[in-house]
Amino acid sequence: LLGASGGKKDGSVTYTETVHGYNGDMVVEVDITGKKTIDAIRIVSDHESSPVKKRAFPIIISRILKAQTPQVDSVSAASFSSYSIKSAVAAALKKAGTDVGPVAFKNGDTGKRKDLPAVHKKILIVGSGPAGEAAAISAVESGVAAKDILIIEKEGITGGNGKFDMVLFYHAASLAQKKIGREDSAAKLLETRKKTAWDSEARLAAETNMTVKMDDWYRKMGIDLNYVFEYRDHMAESNAYAGEEILDGLEKRITSLGIETRTETAAYDFIMKGNRLAGMKVKHKNEYYDITADAVIIATGGFCQNPALLEKYTPAGTAKLRSSNQI
Repeated sequence: LLGASGGKKDGSVTYTETVHGYNGDMVVEVDITGKKTIDAIRIVSDHESSPVKKRAFPIIISRILKAQTPQVDSVSAASFSSYSIKSAVAAALKKAGTDVGPVAFKNGDTGKRKDLPAVHKKILIVGSGPAGEAAAISAVESGVAAKDILIIEKEGITGGNGKFDMVLFYHAASLAQKKIGREDSAAKLLETRKKTAWDSEARLAAETNMTVKMDDWYRKMGIDLNYVFEYRDHMAESNAYAGEEILDGLEKRITSLGIETRTETAAYDFIMKGNRLAGMKVKHKNEYYDITADAVIIATGGFCQNPALLEKYTPAGTAKLRSSNQI
């Protein structure tokens, strides 16, 4: 059961609602005292994806309990699941004697614009997927203080496309390979990548040299990719995907280091200082402000689902390739 509150309170009544979630029916229990006091919300059963359950459910439940109404902002990137939970709570309240009216599917009007003071950091990272989180961790490991680093994420939950990744590709010279007697190296991986990748040999060499170091780095954070899928592709286990294992470990490390992540904070324009990228203009709901930084890392992924941009910026034929990316 997922929830954001303790046990059932004396005098509260439990209402059980079945609503349609993103991938099927969802059963939600709502404890209510009197006509409108929401004491607890529990997801009894659902068919939502694991990343949404772990990341979005606690957020939307916490928002409802804090506001004491389902008329709250949805969690972006999990709008349908948020709507389902809000609808269940609204239905329970109606049975208890309080009609809050129809709930909104998406976030509502955020009100009049507020301009906030600028923020300065040594490092600003745009995007909270594996690349952005790995960059933040590496920066601390290189000597930058955690308080001087800020990650911003436009969605309400972290992880980017990475949280849905099933397999980690081109993971060479790993412990899992060694355990099954498979010899591999950066040189062997480079020869493979030269045949399949559209990139310079220098960049591919940098990539492959770093790849063989990743397994040890992951395992130091408790990220264990123990199953070799085909030759170099890895999963956490034979029945567990790589993406969640990697994101869970990275985010645990982010938290332990004290690196700040601001979700639902979208970068909408560059701040330039001469020819140097010196920061980003951002918005969080109706709040607008500048974040300047000594260094800005853009870790927002690609545009694999945008044929027009692929045709414009990538080699001919790229637009026809399949991708698991969402954007």
